[in-house]
Amino acid sequence: FITAFYGIYNRETKSILYSNAGHYSPYIITMSETTTLPDKKTIPLAMSTTEKYPHENVEVTLQPNSKLLFYTDGLLDVKNENGIFFEEHINSLFAQNNQLDSKALIDTLHQELINFKGSENNFIDDICLICIDV
Repeated sequence: FITAFYGIYNRETKSILYSNAGHYSPYIITMSETTTLPDKKTIPLAMSTTEKYPHENVEVTLQPNSKLLFYTDGLLDVKNENGIFFEEHINSLFAQNNQLDSKALIDTLHQELINFKGSENNFIDDICLICIDV
């Protein structure tokens, strides 16, 4: 199965127009909270006909000075030696590092993943992070 997320970000209006086909919703990180982009329940590409399960466009205006973090499922699927998933710690990491710019946030997440796993080897899935400053 293949998931997909397609979005167009407008710098002037700070809005994003997007459609999601079964992918994890990107995180919105502000100084006060972490949420995800609103998302109707969607299914991955080619799982069914688009007539039965249409993919719809959604437009959201983002708060100035927030960050938008796109990621693959490998980020949340990392498990440490105690069997705990990285996903359980991610919101506290965002709260502790919400003042960082996008590059620094990705660098911090990368290092925290290595620390959490205990090694930078043997991740079970690919991990891709893309972050933009709004």
